[in-house]
Amino acid sequence: MTKLSLCALLLATSAWAHEGHHAKKPADGKLTGEVVDITCYLDHESKGEKHASCAQKCIEKGLPVGIVADGKLYAVIVSSHEPPNAKLAPFAGKLVTITGKVLERDGLRAIDMEDVKPADSH
Repeated sequence: MTKLSLCALLLATSAWAHEGHHAKKPADGKLTGEVVDITCYLDHESKGEKHASCAQKCIEKGLPVGIVADGKLYAVIVSSHEPPNAKLAPFAGKLVTITGKVLERDGLRAIDMEDVKPADSH
């Protein structure tokens, strides 16, 4: 993914979060999956325990964060316009359950995070 494409994704996600205040009400939802830094995941499919340390550093630096759930990538956004990075960085490469509003527009999937917890291990 080029830097230009990544910038476009970030701008679209930010604009989408802001624009969501006027869109039809999205569905409440819950996603369970792995926390990834979107940059490395899209660029070279990096995920899992081997990439957890790198992903955590990337997320802490402010790169976009996502969750891979059911084989699909979702950007994690927060409609309060506060980046979710600080809350999600410790979970990089780990399974979590995120609750919030699941959104999809123009082929981009996201969850407007309300809460995050480690995934149940049963």
